[in-house]
Amino acid sequence: MLKRLLTSLSTFVTRQPWLTAGLYMALAVWAVPAVLKIEFKTDQNDLVGADLEYNRRYLDFLEEFGDLEFLYVVIEVGEDQQAALAAAREIRERVEQLDEHVEWALDRIPAEAMRYGILHREVEELEVLASALAGNRDLLEKLGQTDRLERLFSFFAGLLDPEEVGRRFASGEDNHIGPGAAGGAVSLLEHSLASTLAALEGREGDSLARRLEAEQGGSLRERGYLATENEKYLLVEILPKKDTGTVELIREPLLEIRKVLADVRRVHPEVELGLTGRPVLQADEMMTT
Repeated sequence: MLKRLLTSLSTFVTRQPWLTAGLYMALAVWAVPAVLKIEFKTDQNDLVGADLEYNRRYLDFLEEFGDLEFLYVVIEVGEDQQAALAAAREIRERVEQLDEHVEWALDRIPAEAMRYGILHREVEELEVLASALAGNRDLLEKLGQTDRLERLFSFFAGLLDPEEVGRRFASGEDNHIGPGAAGGAVSLLEHSLASTLAALEGREGDSLARRLEAEQGGSLRERGYLATENEKYLLVEILPKKDTGTVELIREPLLEIRKVLADVRRVHPEVELGLTGRPVLQADEMMTT
């Protein structure tokens, strides 16, 4: 039966070549709209059954909170903590400029997110804070009255007066207004002048609170930096923009981020750093296979 069918078909094709070609051309033209509507799904979540319990929970999470698959730059702190912090800050600033490829980057918890952090402090820490506020009540009241620039400079002048500082320190009276407070006043004055200059030049300077907070002591995590629990590594968290029209979802963002890391390595050769995260591993796997 099959042999007869194939024999008849071959006989028709050889005897009617133009008709056969015309039929094939007509079928090709008819199929063009269907071909143009073909869609390729590159979402890896479609490779797993949506009816599976664990995948359904994951898809519900994505629907509620969005895609939160981050890339992480891991920076070894080493012996030079300031160099590692500078590298993390530079990476974050450079990556933030990649608007076309990156949603956002983060190397430190924003100060506004720590607004209610005092509620989570230990009792001993709160007692120290209360004592410091009580001991500096007069200074805080004066500072609160500096509603004009000249009053601010007058406040600094009084705080830095050599005779007043020497008298208080020598007599043991109000030791919190001794050389240590004078040093803090110099730092405050420096930052105030820098902010004033930035405002006069029409630039947006760092907030005074952020600058002063950055100079405080404490561990990296206490200062809001993204760091591992043992503080041996700093992290820069990056949320890339995915191109769902390609198989390699983050190919372009990954290339641009790696260029930034290469530049930072040249500026900070003493700092060891690398890039990781689930999207990075997936992209590298796609490139190698």
